[in-house]
This record gives sequence, structure tokens and C-alpha cells, in this order.
Amino acid sequence: AGLIISALIGAVVGFQSLARSSLAASRQALADEVEQRKTAQEAAEMANGELIHRVKNTLAVVSAIASQTSRYSSNMQEFNTAFRERLAALGRVQDLLRPGLTTEPDLAQLIEQLLAPYAAINSSRLVVTGAPLTIPKNDVVLFSLAINELATNATKYGAWSVPEGCVKVAWALREGENGHGSVRLNWEEHGAPLAPVSSAQGFGTAVLKFAIERAMGGTIRSEYEADGIAYEIVIPRRMPAGTAAIPGDPVRKAAG
Repeated sequence: AGLIISALIGAVVGFQSLARSSLAASRQALADEVEQRKTAQEAAEMANGELIHRVKNTLAVVSAIASQTSRYSSNMQEFNTAFRERLAALGRVQDLLRPGLTTEPDLAQLIEQLLAPYAAINSSRLVVTGAPLTIPKNDVVLFSLAINELATNATKYGAWSVPEGCVKVAWALREGENGHGSVRLNWEEHGAPLAPVSSAQGFGTAVLKFAIERAMGGTIRSEYEADGIAYEIVIPRRMPAGTAAIPGDPVRKAAG
């Protein structure tokens, strides 16, 4: 009888322990599911906010492109041709923001393609300077997103919001230790009205900081000059063996 009672007590204790373990596992699984749903919801809200922001920016850019194109067009046919070309270039920018890219584009070609729909017909609106340099496939989308954001801000608030404004983009590859280097890119706006600091403290700034600082591990610094804003972007990069840092080639100009 004693053995039977002891066995029954042991069985009850065992079942209780098993039940507590199952309950703890169920609670942990539920907590993990809640956390996953919370993370998914936050990601969806972020994506939705980015989509709304990008749509608004696209509408503002299309309006600015129409205004700039009409300013430099002598007749409706010329306006129609130039406007369609700029919209097609803007579509190519959106293609650059899609995932799944398999090539490493040259930085100069990438920047010129990205900025073509923003610059006016006059080539002085955009000046691109830099040595031949490829962008790693993992950084193309993020880099395109950052450049697109800078161009949008320039169109809405900065140099490209006025007829005489100009944007200068220059970069150089800097050497580092143990084969590690960095790309320093300068974005300078000239001839623009001095934008208030608050105009740059929105979702666009969050996109820039996320793309440059969090995703690519770089830094971005802005400074307001007398005739426009200037950005300095530094992105870490592993330099191939035998590669030397070069300050840049002769100035190149790209027209929209």
C-alpha cells in the first residue's frame, strides 16, 4: 500500500511538473508569437509610412519636373518630349530601388541616372565629380534611396527649387587599415534659399539616417551654408588588393 501511495504521489508530482513545463512553454510560444506579430506590425507601419512618403515625394517631384520643363520649353511639342523623357528617367530611379539587383554599377553612372530626372536641361544644374568606383550590390538600393531623398529635398526646398540653383556631387575613396577604406561623398547645393532647420527634420531625415548610418554603418553630416545646404556622407568599404585611393578625375557634368 505504501509503495502504491508513493507511486501515486510521484505520478501526481510528475504530472504537475509536466503541466508547469507545458504551461511555461505555451506562454513562451505565445510571447514569441506576440513579439513576432508586433515586429511585423511595426515593419508594416514603417513600410506604409515610407510608401506614403514616397508617393508624396514623387508627386512633388513630378510637379517640379513639369514646372522646370515648361520653363525651358519653347513650345508644347518640346515640352511634351522633354517631360516624357524625365518621367521615364524617374521610372528608372524607381527600378533602382527594387530588390534583386545583380550588378555592381559604376558610382558616376548610378548618380547620373538617379539625378537625371531632377536636373533641368541646363547642364550647370548638376555637376558630378569623382573617380571610377563601383558600389557593392548590397549597398545599391540603400545608396539609391539616400540619393533619391537628397534630390527630392533639393527639389522641394533647396537648390532645384529655384531656376538658378545648382547641385555639386563629388566623392573620393579614402584608405584605411587592414584593407578597409571608406567612400566620402559630398553633396553641395548652391544658389538656393536658406532652408530652415525644421524643414529637414522629418521622415526624409529618418530615411537618410537609416540608410547611411544604420544599414550601411556610415555617417552623414549636414551643414547650412550661405547659399544652400551641404552634406558629407562617409560609407565604409573594403578596398580590393592593390587598390589605391585617388582623389577624383576631372569634373564631369550631367544634364537632365
